[in-house]
Amino acid sequence: MLRTIVVALLFCLTACYADTVTMFFTALPKTNENGTYNGFSTAKVNGDPNQLLICDDYNDETIMPSSSNLIYDYSTLTGANALQYAMFDKSNYEEAAVLVYELAELPSASADIVTDYQYALWNLMTPSARLNPSRVSQEQALQNNALAMVNNLADAQFLTTTVYAFTEIYTPTAAYAGNQEFVEYATPEPNLGWAVGLFLLLLTAAGLKVRQNPQRFRL
Repeated sequence: MLRTIVVALLFCLTACYADTVTMFFTALPKTNENGTYNGFSTAKVNGDPNQLLICDDYNDETIMPSSSNLIYDYSTLTGANALQYAMFDKSNYEEAAVLVYELAELPSASADIVTDYQYALWNLMTPSARLNPSRVSQEQALQNNALAMVNNLADAQFLTTTVYAFTEIYTPTAAYAGNQEFVEYATPEPNLGWAVGLFLLLLTAAGLKVRQNPQRFRL
């Protein structure tokens, strides 16, 4: 029984700290404007279908749908190893997270709005990526509003618990360099607290079992 508990704990901890994921893109973004595909593409992430990811990387290229699985490094905005694999200036990811969150909360956004968010994100991470010439003021406004929110202490708790905690960064591993980095606003993977909680629950149950049947508890 104890051996089973230890194995369960090790499994949980491994799941919590998985550094890589398997990515398979199933569909391009639905919005095609200004000569680019903009907004959320659809992918299977570790086999989970219909995950919505947006590209923050203007200069690289990812073929969709995928012809085979791609391996990506996985980072979050929170925790001891926050943004450990992210490919751009780490100081920009909080603002990027706000942009992605806002777009994710607009499922019926027009093609122009989707494109504005896409170009605001690209230009934020890669300043040489120009904003859409016909929508510069709108896209700069999105950036300015996102940055103001990041810097507003009154928004700090909301951003930490509602935006940053649910933002995931997928960066191509060296073997798949040349593909783009993607950002997702989604339910995060189980954290350490969940794993430890499960371990303590199992250990408590085992302790009760031992007290009731001490002669049957053997490694």
